[in-house]
Amino acid sequence: MKALWIIASVLSLSGCATLMSESENAVILTSAPSKANFKITNRQGQVVYTGMTPATLNLASGAGYFKRAKYTIEFQKPGYKSANVALNADYNRWYQMNFWTVLGVVGAVGVDPVTGAMWQLPERASQTLVPAVAAKTLTSAKVKKP
Repeated sequence: MKALWIIASVLSLSGCATLMSESENAVILTSAPSKANFKITNRQGQVVYTGMTPATLNLASGAGYFKRAKYTIEFQKPGYKSANVALNADYNRWYQMNFWTVLGVVGAVGVDPVTGAMWQLPERASQTLVPAVAAKTLTSAKVKKP
């Protein structure tokens, strides 16, 4: 019976990121000032989400077999200069568990890359918007030489 538990434990570790996490991650978007409009585009340039800050939304962490998700978030608010923020997935630490067992190779090569669970997005993305007048003043200001 003890051997059965050991075998079941080893088998459960293959595909660890898929078993222990999700293929989509909740991301909290904030801005200063709040109530800024945002548009999220994926690595193919397709708009995948629009809304207003603050917001919490689920985004896919993978973009295909062994491809991490990469997003660009554009923040806009009247009277403020628009700003872009990159939101890129990185390796999920559960994915590394695949390499602790012999059967983990199945998870590392076959399961987690297919489901996208080998990747994880940051929990937050935030942007401070600069007033449009201040942005113009900063770019057009000239420094006087003494």
